[in-house]
Amino acid sequence: MPTNFAYLLGVTLIIHVIDTLAYAVRLNSVKSKRFALSVTLFNLFYLISLLAHTLQSPLIGSLIDSSLSLSLDPLPQLRQIIVAASAGIFNTLANIVFMLFIDPKSSIITDQALRGNRPYADVKALVIILMSAKLLGTLLGQLLLLPLARAIAAFYG
Repeated sequence: MPTNFAYLLGVTLIIHVIDTLAYAVRLNSVKSKRFALSVTLFNLFYLISLLAHTLQSPLIGSLIDSSLSLSLDPLPQLRQIIVAASAGIFNTLANIVFMLFIDPKSSIITDQALRGNRPYADVKALVIILMSAKLLGTLLGQLLLLPLARAIAAFYG
């Protein structure tokens, strides 16, 4: 199990590094003046990240099953996975909110900077805010992990 856990931790870290680096595409779009290509690359990175999350879920389920069958507490390993992921527990909801509300506005800001109507520093600030929000989501996920798990267990128990 330690080898599988190390593999899962490494894959999780790589997924979220790629996901976070996708924000750099916005900065590049202003510098290269190729907004459409950059947005396409951003969306491609983002889609790959979402697909990787889907493929990763069975590995996490297997980890929990193995821990429980050996009478081990899976919580410490789950916390390490969450730390490696740097993503919140509300990942799906956050993705929907991001696509509906955040991405259109950030695209407008990026486009305005591309046209020279806004300084490049605004795009840098936007990327910093997006990455900070991702970190805050991770911390919120850590705080809510056990209370929400208990609420779900109580609801279905």
